Amino acid sequence: MRSLKLGQGPSFKFFLQKGKVLSLYRSLIRSTRGIANMEARWETIAWFRGEIEHVRTETDPNRIESHLTHGRITLKQMESSFSLSSAGQPLSPLRGLRSARA
Repeated sequence: MRSLKLGQGPSFKFFLQKGKVLSLYRSLIRSTRGIANMEARWETIAWFRGEIEHVRTETDPNRIESHLTHGRITLKQMESSFSLSSAGQPLSPLRGLRSARA
């Protein structure tokens, strides 16, 4: 078994940023509930996932933080346009949700 020396491997900041990326992705998934057209909804999710995959191998903490900031701004812009485009329409449920069982 190979042991890591102090200073090797991912930093604590890296793990914190990884959690922030996952949180941002979950927020996007939730925000797409306002898109009535399921095809458009899945395309939006696929686009955002592609953007995250594109920078997946980034290791510089400053660049990761920059990508997170850009992602948050993009999400806010998309949320406002989603709310405008779906005004008055019922929210479509996510597929795969657990049903309430007694």
